[in-house]
Amino acid sequence: MRIPLAPFAIQGTLTVPEGARGLVLLAQASAASRPSRRDQLVLDELAEARIGSGRLDLITRDEGQVDENTRLSWSDIHFLAGRLVIATDWLRSGGETHELPIGYLGAGGNAAVALAAAAARSAIVRAVVSRCGRPDLIEPVLPTVATPTLLIVRGDDEGGVRVNRRALDLVATADKELRVVRRAPGALEEMARLTRDWFAHFLSPPSDPASATAEGLLRPPACRAPAEVSGFSTAGVHSGACDLCARADCESGDR
Repeated sequence: MRIPLAPFAIQGTLTVPEGARGLVLLAQASAASRPSRRDQLVLDELAEARIGSGRLDLITRDEGQVDENTRLSWSDIHFLAGRLVIATDWLRSGGETHELPIGYLGAGGNAAVALAAAAARSAIVRAVVSRCGRPDLIEPVLPTVATPTLLIVRGDDEGGVRVNRRALDLVATADKELRVVRRAPGALEEMARLTRDWFAHFLSPPSDPASATAEGLLRPPACRAPAEVSGFSTAGVHSGACDLCARADCESGDR
């Protein structure tokens, strides 16, 4: 895929399955020739759910590289978010993607890019997922994020849990959730499934079974913690007590 922007172009890889119900754009400064294992797990889950994906090089080779995890400055984030918005507008302007609902996915510092772009295109972007992200890098912007937001963080990352817990309080949308995934075999697969389910729910029309059955998508079957909006808990903090969902008010009895 090549998105023309004089005097350069955004390069990337676009995959749209037949009968796609939506399109998820991965916010990343530079897309490697091959996706990482964790990204590939997500891409496979999205494809299984008939959700397309786009991996974009938001920074050209001539513009150099940045450390996406720790060295994204405020100006970097808004620069990359601007590129992501441009790519979104181009994909919505015509072709096979112009009517597809859009979602954003970002990891590390790129989660801040995804959230900033979602705030700028709240009428278009239906869902955003932050995986082990740094939403604190754009804390002043978070109260303007009206897009349904899922924050995923590793259980062994105490600083990440604290940062994402605050971000959950700040984002404006009522459809928001924090998921803490314990470090254990299958953790990456669990993150991929949570990502898929969030997008499958919010990118699907109300009549689609993926939307209608959202009650069982994110909440573990044994967890009886209340769900308040569209099958997801609006309070959304899953961390620290129950081994299944980690909610302090869970009545599953599994600790």
